[in-house]
Amino acid sequence: GQSALMIYPNPAEHLIYISGLNTYPDSMFQIDVFDMLGKQVIGGKLNRGNYQLDVSNLKNGFYFLNVFTSQGIVSGRFKVEH
Repeated sequence: GQSALMIYPNPAEHLIYISGLNTYPDSMFQIDVFDMLGKQVIGGKLNRGNYQLDVSNLKNGFYFLNVFTSQGIVSGRFKVEH
């Protein structure tokens, strides 16, 4: 099992910041965010060193985040509160 990501602020309103990715050698990361029903609500790429994600369009609630690295998937959970 890979170490989990740190996601802050949590709960978030506009932006989340993801820490824990610098331990991976990748220059780019595929990232997917799912709601509690398993529906993908965000899909995209993060460039190395810029680990922020705009969540201002998401409804209030809990979300799961998966980041695909060359060493497997790392995941985290966060809450959106407007």
